[in-house]
Amino acid sequence: HLDSTRAVSPLRPADDSVLVDTSELGIDDVIGRLLLVVSDRSGAGQ
Repeated sequence: HLDSTRAVSPLRPADDSVLVDTSELGIDDVIGRLLLVVSDRSGAGQ
């Protein structure tokens, strides 16, 4: 909380960031989800 509300250079997600909840995922599932996000964002497969 303190980092996101400080006056100088607050830490916050980039406007185009993607939140991926990995709480319930194994490492292979995390990698798979991230690869899908990258593929979607880069236009790969179009």
